[in-house]
Amino acid sequence: MMPGSATRCRGCFACVLAGWMVWVGAARGAEDEAAAAGVSLSDTGVASAQPLAPAALRAKAGWLRLPEDETSHRFRGDAVLLNDRLAVVLRTRTAAFDVFAITPAGYERRTTLVPLATRGSTPPTVSGVKILENNPGAVVLEAALAAGDGARLTVQCQLSVGQGIFELRPAAGVARLRLQNAARYVVIPDFFGDDMVFTPDALPRERIRLPAENFFLTPLAGGAGLLMCVSSTRLQDVEAIRSDTTEGHAFAGLEVDCVPGQRFWLASLDGPELWHDRPLAAADLQAAFELDWKPPFPAKWRANVVGQAAETRSWYFLGGEGPDEGAPVAAQGCPCRIDGRRAVIDGPLVAEAAGLPSGTLLVYPMDRSRATPLTAFCPTDVLRNTLGVGPCQYILQTEGLQTDANPTPDNVMTWVEKQIARKRHPKSAGEIRDLTQQMSEHVGHVAERIQRYGALGRSVQALCAEGEAGGPLRSAAATLEPISAQLRRSAAAAEVAAVPQRVSQLAVQVAALVEQTDPRAECQRLGAELRAIGAAQDRALANGRRAARWLSARAAMLAADDPPAAAWVRKVQALVDATLQDKQ
Repeated sequence: MMPGSATRCRGCFACVLAGWMVWVGAARGAEDEAAAAGVSLSDTGVASAQPLAPAALRAKAGWLRLPEDETSHRFRGDAVLLNDRLAVVLRTRTAAFDVFAITPAGYERRTTLVPLATRGSTPPTVSGVKILENNPGAVVLEAALAAGDGARLTVQCQLSVGQGIFELRPAAGVARLRLQNAARYVVIPDFFGDDMVFTPDALPRERIRLPAENFFLTPLAGGAGLLMCVSSTRLQDVEAIRSDTTEGHAFAGLEVDCVPGQRFWLASLDGPELWHDRPLAAADLQAAFELDWKPPFPAKWRANVVGQAAETRSWYFLGGEGPDEGAPVAAQGCPCRIDGRRAVIDGPLVAEAAGLPSGTLLVYPMDRSRATPLTAFCPTDVLRNTLGVGPCQYILQTEGLQTDANPTPDNVMTWVEKQIARKRHPKSAGEIRDLTQQMSEHVGHVAERIQRYGALGRSVQALCAEGEAGGPLRSAAATLEPISAQLRRSAAAAEVAAVPQRVSQLAVQVAALVEQTDPRAECQRLGAELRAIGAAQDRALANGRRAARWLSARAAMLAADDPPAAAWVRKVQALVDATLQDKQ
C-alpha cells in the first residue's frame, strides 16, 4: 500500500469510527433510553437563564420532543439536542450552549459555550432559532443572535448519532467563542514533542495567551473527564481566563478566535481515572515511586512533568499499550512505566531529564493502542474524527511537508518489512530503491525545517542580547531569551544535526537487501535505527514549532504588558511569523 498511498497512521480509522458509533446505553443510565434510537430534539417549554440542573434533564418535565423531520417548530423554551453520549441545551434567553456529558452517574455539565461579537464582550441574546435538520442521524440548528450594540450574529450547531462530539459553526458576526468551565489545567498536546501544560499560576495575568494551533485539552471532573476543543482552521488567539477563588487561582474558562467558515468541535471524553495529577516534591525525585492511580484501560498514556511558566517535559508510559506493545522507539531514559496495572515513576530519571527541582505530574491517554477497547476514546480519536488526520499527517501538514506517499522512516520501513516477510522484495526492488531515496529526501527536508527553527532561535537571541543592553527592553528580552535558547539547542542536538547523512547511508543498505534471500534480521536492525532517528527528528521538529508558537504568544502578551518594549517585541513576532509561514 505504501507507494502513492496516504500516510499510514497507527490505529485503524474504521475501527475507531465504529467505536464512536457503538451505543453503550447500559453504562449510561436508564434515563437515556430515548437516545438509543439516535439524536432527538426537544423544547423545554420554559426558557432558562441558568444551566439546567441534572435532575431537570433527567425528568424532562413539560418537555415536547419534536417528531422526526419537524423543522417548522417555534421554540417556547430552550432547545435540547440529545444522543446517547451528550446533551446540549441551547438557552434561548442567554445565547449559551450548555454541554452535558452522559455518564453512569447521570448528566454532568462539561462547559458552557457562548458566541461573542468581540473579545470580552457581553454575551448576546437569541432572536430566533431555525431547525435545519432533525432526524435520528443528526440535529442541526441555526441561531440568530443580537448583541447589546445592535450587532447581528449567526451560529449553527450540530449533534450527530453515537458521538460525544458537538459541532459549532460560527457565521456572520461571531468573532470569538467563550468556554465557561472551571479547571486547574489547560493542555496543548503534542504527539511527538513535549506538551505545554498551563496552570492558573503560570503567569501573573488575568488572560494567558496559549500557543494552541488546532486543538487543546481541559482536564475536568476530578479525573473523570477530558474536554477536547478542535478547530478546522489555525487558531490565532486562544486565551485562558484566570479567576480568583477562596482556594486560590483557577481557570474560569477560555476564549478562542473565530473566522468565517470555521468549524469548531467540543468532544467530551469520559470515564473513571481518565486522568491523574499529583504534586512532585523534591523528595519524590530521590527514588522510584508508585502512583496512587491505575490505568483504566490499555492505551498510549502520557506523563507530563509541569514546572513554572508552563515548562513541561513529556513521555509516553512504557508498558501501557497492552500485551501486543512492541519495542518502544526512543525509550532510553523514559522514567515512566506501567507494570501490570502499577504506574511507576523513576524519580531520579525525571529530575535528570526534566531539569526541574519540583513540579506537578499530569497523566492522561493520548492515543489508542491495539488493546484499547472500542468504547474508550482518546484525543487522537477526536483528531481523526474531526480533522480526518492522525498525528503523523497532522505534523507534516502543519509544516508543509506532506506528500502523497509521506515517506517517513517508519512508513517506508514498515512497507519494506512487509515485502521481505512475504518474500516479494526481489520483485519490489525498484519500488524499494525509489522509496528509500524518497525517505532520504524527506529526512533532508525535515532537517532543513528544524534548522530554520534553530536559525530563528539564534536571531531572537541576538535581538535579546541587544535588548538586555538597553534599560527599557531588559525585562522583555530576559523573558524571551530562554525560549529562543531552547529553539537553538533543539536544532543543534547531535542526534538531529547529523541525521541526513546517516539516513542516506542506511537507505543504501536497505536498498541492497533486495539482493539477499532472507534479510529479515538485517531489515529489522536497520528499521530500528531508522525509526529511532525518525522519532528524534519528529521530536525536534515538534518542539521547534511549539517553542516558536510559544515565543509568538509570549511576545504578544509582552507587547500588551510592556508598552515601551512593544516596537521591539513586534520585531520578534515578525521573525517568528515569517518562520512559521515559510513552508519552502
